[in-house]
Amino acid sequence: MSRRAGMPLAVLVVLAAATLVRGDEAAYEKALERYEAVIDRPPIATRLGGIRALAATRDPRALAVLAGRYAKPRVPKDHERYLIAAAIGRSFTQARHVESLAKLRRKHRKTENAWLWFHAARAEACGKDLASLLETIRSSKTRPFLRAALLERLAAEGREEALPLVSELAGEELPRKGLARTLLLESAASVLLALRDVPGAPGYAEAARSVVDLLALDDVEARTKLVIARTLARTFRVDRVTTDPVFWRRMLAALEPVATIGETVPGRPRFFGLEAAGSRVVYVLDLSDSMLDPLTDREQADAKRVEADGIDWAGIRSRFDLARAYLKQSLEGLAPDVRFMVIGFGDHAEPFRATKRLEKASSGHVQAAIRELEEIEPGRVTRKRPYGTLRGATNLHGALLRAFQATSRKRIDDYEHVDEGGLEDGCDTIFVFGDGRPNEDDFAAGDRFDGGRITTDTETGKTAEARPGSARYYGPYRAVGNLLQDVRRMNLFRKAEIHTLAMGEADNDLMRRLADLGLGRYRSIGFLGRGSRVNAWWIVGPYRATDAKAWGRKEAPEDGVALALPVTIGGKPVHWRRVFTSHAAGFVNLDRVLVPRNKVCAYAFAEVFVEAETKARLEIGSDDGVRVWLNDAVVHTNFVTRGWKAAEDEVDVTFAKGWNRLLVKVCEGGGAWGFSVRITDADGGALDFRMR
Repeated sequence: MSRRAGMPLAVLVVLAAATLVRGDEAAYEKALERYEAVIDRPPIATRLGGIRALAATRDPRALAVLAGRYAKPRVPKDHERYLIAAAIGRSFTQARHVESLAKLRRKHRKTENAWLWFHAARAEACGKDLASLLETIRSSKTRPFLRAALLERLAAEGREEALPLVSELAGEELPRKGLARTLLLESAASVLLALRDVPGAPGYAEAARSVVDLLALDDVEARTKLVIARTLARTFRVDRVTTDPVFWRRMLAALEPVATIGETVPGRPRFFGLEAAGSRVVYVLDLSDSMLDPLTDREQADAKRVEADGIDWAGIRSRFDLARAYLKQSLEGLAPDVRFMVIGFGDHAEPFRATKRLEKASSGHVQAAIRELEEIEPGRVTRKRPYGTLRGATNLHGALLRAFQATSRKRIDDYEHVDEGGLEDGCDTIFVFGDGRPNEDDFAAGDRFDGGRITTDTETGKTAEARPGSARYYGPYRAVGNLLQDVRRMNLFRKAEIHTLAMGEADNDLMRRLADLGLGRYRSIGFLGRGSRVNAWWIVGPYRATDAKAWGRKEAPEDGVALALPVTIGGKPVHWRRVFTSHAAGFVNLDRVLVPRNKVCAYAFAEVFVEAETKARLEIGSDDGVRVWLNDAVVHTNFVTRGWKAAEDEVDVTFAKGWNRLLVKVCEGGGAWGFSVRITDADGGALDFRMR
């Protein structure tokens, strides 16, 4: 027997606690050392690595260090503050942090700190006692944007305690006009959206009725009515937007879609078949070099299915030709009272000369923008760009930042997310067209080091050894997570509708998530079904299944899939989630989608279109067991424990002409969890099919 084995339990507990404390102390000291080594280097992305490492310790001392840095940031000061605020919100979520975070909020009471308030309130919003937070939201002494930030935090955490507050705010608890009324009413609608899957929550119906009733009031601004209508459309999963209160009252009574919709918002702009509801529109157009790549047959076929009347297909060879033709069609269809801007992005992002601000869609302004669009021609051919060059890389963040800075008067230079003029006069609709992954932003910076490192050009993939002092570090917003977080900041109060169109090598998951942030729609051109992969799924789960015997238990999705309606799991409603994969074999990593991940099953649903009845083969890989239905009939079952391998199971099937329903059940005992499906012809060759 070891000496430790004979020790009393109390002594062992003390020793374990001491070991844990020493481990925490060592982790903090290591993170602080890294932070101090990088925090004053020029590249903000390098600084961010140190900030996040320090925040990840969750040590109260780390919070104090970051609070000090927030007060005295380095250029670009505003974006360093935004990134620090997000790091604080991500890591400091425990009850022991609440007092320090509340103190941090009280120290920074200016409107420009609304993003900090949104994140610093997370620990308090997650806690049991919300009285102080609710009191601050109610207090007219607190600045309007800060009050709205706290209400948005409650919405983000799905706190049912916010529902009575929604009823109050929509009633007589606000001034009859002004900034506070606008912000708080629109954030109240966010609470409804956040809690849409628990309509039985105490006070939900009353809160929803109070918000719907606002649409009937003459003293509610048109902007607020539009934001409420958009939010209600997403809440009730309706594709179109109406400010007709009668329609929404009927929806609320039925809690399901009704047959007819009221009068829709007039003057709706359209782009590539996506219809918006706003009147101040920004088009964000990808002008990176890859936009000159020729269209594939699949891309052209997909595009022709969308409002192709009036498009001269003889002149469309490249992705840019396609985008230009559809943008021209959209501009020519704008109502004269709509304002618009076109922003092109490559290495840099800039508005067109014809639309330096949001211009009225008069014939003169529209034709000037179209002429500028038509003047864009390919540049020199290079080894990496055999079809020519346009404007380089993919600075998507810069383009979106310009969109939120735009007004009909002048550009908002600072704190666009809390600019009152931006609410009244900034864009309310954004269309994004892109064919690549973000690989540039406005915040790249040079830095010095000892040399010898290998650097990579992300647009061309070319590598080289850097000379001492010659390194150029990319900014933080080429990382998808950072980009999405900053769009969330910019749109937290603006509530602009964002629609996205993706083609080529675009990150389809990013484009879908951008559309979700803007309560808009996403469309893919040439992606769905590419390479015979089933690469777009609806996922629901997880269902508890303790062993292989339980994997065969019938669950609700097997009785028929209704994507707009939730399924009940563990007594709670759970909705289907949209998931895309760009994996070469179509692998879907369920570990990244669902929790818990062990001793569970999930369902994946896809719709597949073929032009005629087709004999085909399903190539299936799964970790662990799998069952597959085609058009409601079981075509394959293999409930085994195994790691994922592409095409490990092959099943011969027949697809009916038109749309076919594919349902996959994937079960997991422990470890990794995921699956893939490819659809080939009967001999294993490529099969052309579409998805939606």
